[in-house]
Amino acid sequence: MKKQLFIFVNIVLLLPLFLSAQTGLVVKENVDKNAISEVELVTVSPDKNSKGSYYYYLDTAEDLMAFSYYWNNGQLTHDAVFIIEKDIDLTGYAWTPIGTADIPFTGYVFGDDYSITGLTISSSSDGVGFFGYFNGYVEKLNFVDVDITGRDYVGGLCGYSDGGIVFYVSVTGTITGRNTVGGLCGYIKPYIIASSYSNIDIDVSGDNGGGLVGELAYNVNTPYYELQSSYSFGEVNGTSNSRNIGGLVGISSGAWMHRVYSNANVSGKNRVGNVCGESTDSSVIKYGIGAGAVVECVFNQNRTRFGKIIGRVLDASLNSSEYFSDCYSRSDMQFLRNGVVQTAFPENNNNYNGISQSPDAFDVSFYESLGWDLTSAEDVLGPDLYSIFIYTPKDTEWDGEINNTWSNGGNW
Repeated sequence: MKKQLFIFVNIVLLLPLFLSAQTGLVVKENVDKNAISEVELVTVSPDKNSKGSYYYYLDTAEDLMAFSYYWNNGQLTHDAVFIIEKDIDLTGYAWTPIGTADIPFTGYVFGDDYSITGLTISSSSDGVGFFGYFNGYVEKLNFVDVDITGRDYVGGLCGYSDGGIVFYVSVTGTITGRNTVGGLCGYIKPYIIASSYSNIDIDVSGDNGGGLVGELAYNVNTPYYELQSSYSFGEVNGTSNSRNIGGLVGISSGAWMHRVYSNANVSGKNRVGNVCGESTDSSVIKYGIGAGAVVECVFNQNRTRFGKIIGRVLDASLNSSEYFSDCYSRSDMQFLRNGVVQTAFPENNNNYNGISQSPDAFDVSFYESLGWDLTSAEDVLGPDLYSIFIYTPKDTEWDGEINNTWSNGGNW
């Protein structure tokens, strides 16, 4: 049963309300990549009641299945609001991704920090994930133990997104695909992704595989760094045919990243990096951390485009502090060729290894010096900083509580 709140309000008009929920988001100053700086935003407490014209409570697997069915059949308003009320187990359900190429998801999902467990998809199609095609808004939602297989554009949260907004989303499990595969998103040109992470094993048979995002694209319509205060763990495994494989991002097509971290092991044919496989179109990384143990070439010819931070910067003239600054990598990270440890990473003008750092130096004080607020952390596990990074980076702390008081609520 649906309840009408008020007349339709366009998503573009609501963007300032969404982003006002976040403090300290980092913006692109004058959209000038040669003038990178941080600008603090004045923020107010968010209010879910001002987000759309219809809202729905979801608290069972059947609710989620109905959500998918009715959206994909065009029976829901494109500014509808969905509120997850409790943890939901999808184990045993064959999931159909929400949003198609013709009807992408454009509504709003508030997860309220609940989890969806056991999301399972076995498909030979493109655009595969919880959302297939996603141009909406999602916050504070966790996906636990996903098992997803698709072809191209495959991710835990979404397969393909042109302008989505993502805050506080996590994904764990396994994902398999051909091209453009990521733990969170396959392809995304986001308005912003912030405070999100993956702990996932990914198998990519083609190109563009990333622990968090397969392809991260520059969005001319946003003033924000497209990806900030986000990180990845696990494995990203390409084949002898795979290029653009990264622990965090497979390929960055001009995107801006700020305070990002990868502790994933990666392998592929060429253009493989612990943070990003390939950087094109003047991409920017500020405060990027490569803390994975292994970068491996699985190809029988000599390839040199492998890096501790970036495997290949497409235009070597852009491999400078103007675009990549305060990036660090662990000094004992290994470079392998077909399982054989090499004496060093390749050195050339196209890859980027960042500033070498002893694993013992990756401690609380180091990350706090880069702006992360880690005062809540109890344990430091050397380069394996999962116990630290589960805490919210201070770039995106809430400036108020979500208003959970609703009237006239209902279910399907």
